[in-house]
Parts: sequence; C-alpha cells; structure tokens
Amino acid sequence: MLVVSTIALTSAVLMAWRGPAYGDFLLGLIVVSLAVLLVLAFVRLQADHKVGVHIGDLVEKHRRIEELHRVDSLTGALSRAYFLDAFKVQMKGEGGRSGLALLIIDIDRFKWVNDTFGHDMGDAMLAHVGRVLTTRFPGALVGRIGGDEFAIAFAGPVSDKTCRWAGERVLETLREPARLLQRTMQTEATVGVAWAPEHATSSDDLISRADLALYEAKRAGRRCVCTYDAGLMKKQQYDSFITRELRAAILLDHLELHYQPLVNLSDGEIVAVEALARWRHPVRGLIPPSEFIPVAEDSSLIELLGTWVLRRACRDARLWPDIRIGINVSPKQLQRPEFADSVVDLFAQEGIDPRRFVFEVTENILLESTERHKDQLNRLRSCGVRLSLDDFGTGHSSLGYLREFTFDSLKIDREFVKDLGQSETSRTFVAAIAHIGRGLGMSVVGEGVETEEQAKMLHAAGCSYAQGYFFAVPMSAADLTEYLKSPPEPVVPSDWPRSLAGRQA
Repeated sequence: MLVVSTIALTSAVLMAWRGPAYGDFLLGLIVVSLAVLLVLAFVRLQADHKVGVHIGDLVEKHRRIEELHRVDSLTGALSRAYFLDAFKVQMKGEGGRSGLALLIIDIDRFKWVNDTFGHDMGDAMLAHVGRVLTTRFPGALVGRIGGDEFAIAFAGPVSDKTCRWAGERVLETLREPARLLQRTMQTEATVGVAWAPEHATSSDDLISRADLALYEAKRAGRRCVCTYDAGLMKKQQYDSFITRELRAAILLDHLELHYQPLVNLSDGEIVAVEALARWRHPVRGLIPPSEFIPVAEDSSLIELLGTWVLRRACRDARLWPDIRIGINVSPKQLQRPEFADSVVDLFAQEGIDPRRFVFEVTENILLESTERHKDQLNRLRSCGVRLSLDDFGTGHSSLGYLREFTFDSLKIDREFVKDLGQSETSRTFVAAIAHIGRGLGMSVVGEGVETEEQAKMLHAAGCSYAQGYFFAVPMSAADLTEYLKSPPEPVVPSDWPRSLAGRQA
C-alpha cells in the first residue's frame, strides 16, 4: 500500500507539472502496478496457506509420533520410556508425601503359551492383559516395561495391607477366563510390590525393590504376591556371594559328590544310588544344597554344575559296576538344544555305558513341557539313559502329562512318605500313585524313608524301592565303596509282605 500511495502522489505532482498526457501515462502505470501487487498478494496468500497446511501436517505427525512414544501399540498401556518418565515425576511428588505404590507384574508361563499356541496367541494375551489393567485400574499409571512384564503405579496412603490387596486384585482380575483367538484362556501372573517413601525415595531404587520382591515371588512358586522387605536385599547380596563362590568352586573342582543308596523293598539289596552335590566352603563351612542349588537354577551355573556332577559320577561309577547312578537334571538344562548330544559325547569321552544312568526330572518339566524338552528326553532314552519322574505329587500333577512322556520310574515325594502312619489321606495317596505307576509300567520309589513303619507301608502300598536315612545316609564315593564291600544285614524283616518281590529297578 505504501508503494501504491507513493506512485499515486508522484503521479499527481507530475500531472500538475508536466500536464495531463503525462498524468494519463502514470495513471496506467498505477493500474498495472496494482494488478501486479494483487497477483503477488494472491500468490503470497496461497503460499501462506500451503505453509500453514504443512505446519499443521508436521504438528499432527509430531502428535502421532508422541502418541506412539507414549502408548505401547500392542497392549494400549504406556510404553516403557513414557511410563518411567511419568513415574519419575510422580515419585518427586506423591512419592515423598502421600505415598506411591509400585506393582511389577510378570505373566507366568508366557514362553510356554508362545511355544504351545503360537506368537499370535502370545500377542493376544499381552493385549488382553494391557486392556484389563488399564480398564480395571483407572487413574493409575499402567505401563508395559518388558516383553511380558507390566507395571502399575498409584498414589495414596500405602501400607503392606493396601499394596498386597492391590496385588491380589491384579491376580484375581487376570485369572478371569477370557476368549482369545477362539480359545478360552486364563492368565496367571506373579506380582512384586514396593512403595515409597518407606522402601525407597528415588524411582530407580523403588523399581529395584519391586523387582527383588517379584524375584522372590517367582522363587516361592509364582502365582502369588510378594512385598519388599529389608531381608530381600540381604538375600540378594547373599545370592550374589553364592553365585560368585560357586562358580569358582566348580571350576577349581572344590565340590564333592555324595551318593545315597536306593534299596529293593523286597530284600533290602542296594540297586542304585542318587548322586548329590555337596559344597564345603573354606570359610563358611558346609553350605546346604537348599541354598546353592536354587541360586544355580536361577543362573547359567546350573548347566556348569550339571556337567561337573555328570562327569564326576561317570568316573565314580567305575567303582561300582553293578550299581545304577541317578542324576538330577534341571529343566533349564533341557532347554539347551545341544544338551542331549553333549551328554552322549560326555559318556563317550568317559567310556561309560549310558544304560548305567537314570536321569531324574521334577514335575516342573511336565508343567513347562515343550517340544524341545520332549526331544531332549527322547534322545536320552534312545541312547539308553533311563528316566525317572522325581518328587511326584508336590507340583501341578496331571495324569494327562504322563501320557506325553515315557518314564521308567516314579518317585513319591518325602512330604507324603513322612505322614504315613499318621494320615489316612497320605496312605491313600501313596497307594493310588503306586497303582498308577505300575499300571503305566513304571517302578515306584518312596523317598525320605526314616522309620521301619514307613518302609513297611510303602511296600504294602505297592512301592518296589525306597531310599532314606532308615536305609543309608548320603556318603562319599570312598565311603560308599567300603559300605558295599561289607554291607549291613538287610533291614527288611522276614514278616514283610512278599507279594511284590522280584521287581527290577
């Protein structure tokens, strides 16, 4: 406009000075200039509009990217990064005032779901969990912080009672049957809980405490809620010590292998021994297997320990050519695709007959069974190794699982044996297991026998073999050698029932 005004003023001056003809020329010039300016203004408006649209698109794209960053696309819960950022902010506020609870939730047997029903079912289960948690816990921060791990943070007055209630509510909510991909599925979970400011005042520390509680809940058998306490931190430190020292003990060959005899209930003869690892620490003395075996199970050490046990047992087995050796095998060992082949190679290296060995696996192998487990066990049986189902009755027993595997023997857990004579239920249970085992072609063994009465009742119930302190304690290879040279008189009285005599191990 300033340009147009300037041209018009100049034109008026020149018209007065040079005459009308020249003014007409300038007036035309003004019209042309106005037209040019209008065109330029239109072009500018169009450009501004396009820029505005472009900026709007950029803003929308940024919003979408921010949304993707904020929400996990599969589950609808907050993404890990956004949850942690929001949790830090919340810790600085409610964490130091009214209190802030943190629940970390791990989906039980999720790998089994993937392996059994496929990854589509796994994704459907994760989506279901995210949907349930965000719907049932409005107002709380709900995030997916790992492959099959979720977290819930909520503010308010917190205590052991309120936090445990929240954890139990999570478990109950997820257990409700849901229809996923044309299947009715039930989701089981394990929960670890910690809260601020009692357990921690920083977000990282509170997450660490809740993780410790979750770890303890898993060790307790899963499907439960565990709240943090100071003892868990001490336990973690002790477990770290065990892990470090046990690795050194294995590599330096500082462990011992003891053997507990297994006897024939018909004549008291020793037919096999079970190999049991023992650890005498140079400073702490004898460390019980109940302390170091679970730590080894939770780390890669169980594979290293298992190899050491088998190799030592192979060498000791030459001392007792007529005795079978029982070896405990962890489900984690069976998860290794090369496990069976490595065992066969070890037998070949040691020049030992695989038929001398019985590999004992617990009921967990049934619960967590995969095609890999089955392939490993079938490979072992094909080379001559016998298989025994250990501690039967204490886990999630299912007769249906027994059809999927072929076992040579079945061991009744000591928890049922110790109650023989006091509990009619235990007697009935033992008799039922013995009947089923024999019906499936398996030898039945009673564990933890400590009295003559228990031994008699196992024999009467149909068990062929037994082991326990009543017969013999675990002993070193040297002591077992001496024991076998001059064994004591058989402890089986002459008046025991003989109906099951003659069964072989």
